Amino acid sequence: MNTIKIKKYVDVVEERVCGSTAITPGMLVELEAAGTVKPHASADAAVEKAFALEDELQGKTIADNYTDGNPVQIFFARPGDVVYGIMDSGVTPAVGSFVQSNGDGKLKALDSGTNIGVVLEGKDTTTHRVKIRVV
Repeated sequence: MNTIKIKKYVDVVEERVCGSTAITPGMLVELEAAGTVKPHASADAAVEKAFALEDELQGKTIADNYTDGNPVQIFFARPGDVVYGIMDSGVTPAVGSFVQSNGDGKLKALDSGTNIGVVLEGKDTTTHRVKIRVV
């Protein structure tokens, strides 16, 4: 898979500046008080379903991180959209299971937090990426 947005029904994309923490395309991101973005940092908490995209305008891929001060392309996913997210390395979710924020921009199996989506395919064990349908 070479893109974060796999299926979209409404293409809501915004650009914000990366804060001091590097962001990998596919991470959940959140807005900081300064107007910058960072990886979503509250495990199990409510989260806007905002995913960092690859910076295709600069010829970057899903493997190229955004760094401090650089513009970040953000996709605001809606129910039914399919994205290529990043799972915590210690988690291997079953197809059909639900996921939530891990508190570091990555996803983990749903426990008691806010449901982000459902796993559609097995996790890539090298990149820890997984295809999810946003709910």
